[in-house]
Amino acid sequence: MRTLAKAKLALICMFVISNCVHAQQENPNQATSTAAALDSIFNPQRATERKSMGLLQRSFLDLVEDAQPKLEIAIVVDGTDSMTAALNGVRSAFSQMAEDLARYKDRVSFQVVVFRDVAAASGEISFPLNISNHDFTSDITLVQKGLASVAPESGAPFFHELIDLGVHEAITKLNWSTDPDVTRWILIFGDAPPLSEQWDDEKTKSRRRYSTQLLVTRAREKGIRISCVLCESHAEVEEAYTLALTETRQFMSQLANETDGLMLDLSYDNIRDALAKASQKPRPEYQETPINTITKEDVQRVRDDAERNKLVFDPHRQTRLAILPYAPLQQISFDPDRPEVQFATELRYKLRQLPGVSVKSPRQVEQVLIPLRDQGVKNEDLLKAVADRLRVDYLMWGKMEQGQQTTTITPLVVESGTGKIVTFPGARISSDQSTAGLVASNILKNVLAPDATILAKLNQQETTLLRPVSHQTASAMPLMGAFEALEQCTAVVANSPESVELLRKAKRQLDRFLEMEDDNALAHYLLANYHYNQALAANLQGQKDVATESMKEFVRALRKAYGLRNRDIHDNLETEIEGMYELLVRKDVPAAIKVFQSLTEVTEDTNLHFARRAHWMLAGIYAGDWGVSTEFSDPQQLRSHLIHILGFFESSPEADFIRQSLRWDSEDGKTQFRYLPHTNQQVTNLIET
Repeated sequence: MRTLAKAKLALICMFVISNCVHAQQENPNQATSTAAALDSIFNPQRATERKSMGLLQRSFLDLVEDAQPKLEIAIVVDGTDSMTAALNGVRSAFSQMAEDLARYKDRVSFQVVVFRDVAAASGEISFPLNISNHDFTSDITLVQKGLASVAPESGAPFFHELIDLGVHEAITKLNWSTDPDVTRWILIFGDAPPLSEQWDDEKTKSRRRYSTQLLVTRAREKGIRISCVLCESHAEVEEAYTLALTETRQFMSQLANETDGLMLDLSYDNIRDALAKASQKPRPEYQETPINTITKEDVQRVRDDAERNKLVFDPHRQTRLAILPYAPLQQISFDPDRPEVQFATELRYKLRQLPGVSVKSPRQVEQVLIPLRDQGVKNEDLLKAVADRLRVDYLMWGKMEQGQQTTTITPLVVESGTGKIVTFPGARISSDQSTAGLVASNILKNVLAPDATILAKLNQQETTLLRPVSHQTASAMPLMGAFEALEQCTAVVANSPESVELLRKAKRQLDRFLEMEDDNALAHYLLANYHYNQALAANLQGQKDVATESMKEFVRALRKAYGLRNRDIHDNLETEIEGMYELLVRKDVPAAIKVFQSLTEVTEDTNLHFARRAHWMLAGIYAGDWGVSTEFSDPQQLRSHLIHILGFFESSPEADFIRQSLRWDSEDGKTQFRYLPHTNQQVTNLIET
């Protein structure tokens, strides 16, 4: 089963990755459904989900990934006047389809066969490429010229066309390769079926030329897969199109099913809608040099190395935590505006500062807790089930009662595996102390005391844990609300109502906080994240002026965070801010690389959270993203950082993005696509030097 994921909102390094695919404004000159299909079905970033295409087992991406290194494709197209719009779609999207396929295969070559009917002026069949011996060609310009020369002609005498003849001529007349490293496809575009096999009209000379079974047999003999696109027809023949639709579907389905191809039926509204949405996604840019295939053996190798050398990255040495909002279990929500959620956010923020500790994201926790609760699981059973499903060592939860001068915290910790629940007496914490820091220190000292390594690390960093995130505990709440909203944004579909609302909440909370405390580095770094996302959204909607202004605000906020970085934040965040500043403001790529590499260096104090993000930033740099010059592109370094993310942070959003973008096949245990999309290039190029 291949992994697929919806596109998420983009954030800079502070949280996750820039993997944004925002919905663009609707184009008044929207391409036909045929163009939308060709423009997306072979692109991993634009292809719609298999089920939304009416495909039950495989997708067109699966077909190309299963193909040999060389691919021959015969485009067999109906050239009658009812196909005018579809023909335009094939012409307009062909080059993009060819470009997508070329990223998959060593060589992709094409031929074109046009079929019409007996009354067509140019004849029943034509080969518009005019190549001797009907050879296949990789000359995309030549194919484009051939397609441009195809003029729609009469489909008389009937709506039914000579599609059977077109398929037969493609099978028998084209000069197909017999080499074992070549896969052979026929890709049919049509809106009408052939005449019935019994039809023979002497007056019009209309008759069926070849049976469907004969076409299947001939295709199988040559190892040709036939895939069909049932196109929309001209409005003037809608009645005839509808009457013949069942026949068309039956004919195309049999060809596709019995030759191991696929059928895409554009007569269905839901499929056309899915393709229309896909066509509105921006066409990604990629690094110039492909990445060598990443295999499960590559991933396991780095894990084995970490285990053998007892490195902090070894998953067996990590302490995995999850945190629930401090509210009654049946009332828990993940609304960033709620104080119990903001407290959990600060606790997560504090615990992530510890070396060897990884903490689940709020969305990962929510996706496990809510379904279990809806199923009626309650109390201790719910806590144990959440801990087990998340595969964490400890699940942290408790109750929080806020007073005017003090906050009473009653922590509870569930030990996964044993199901042991450790409770602590309620502790009153004054408003001038870091509530979450004290709770983190108390819990880890008591619960993890048998682990001397963790305890030693905790003692070393207790000062950091207890350091308030703001000068006043009261003002920390809106800061953590903004932090929570922005982190949740990384797990929702970009430009969805939910993501828009989360960004709105983040900005409102940041405005509240900055009115009270304008000299906080974390707040300005969060503000930079907010403006970066606003720039991405505006740019992808064609609002370049708005995007440019948002990037100015982004730089302004990042400069402020950089200037305040020595105050009130821990060392790793300070280092990360320095790396982002070097990369995006000073444009000093070597300096940025050096800074991010320092976060990935393996020591006893390596912080997993920041190491993961640093690996991701380095991957982007070596892929040629983030507006860096191609001189820094390095596919070997890129591949190495991707493998480390997959090996050590397999449940992270970055790893999900890698598996989606590179088409990870979990059955074969390897990537199928060799190009990582550039998702930041356009907006980072808007930064004024």
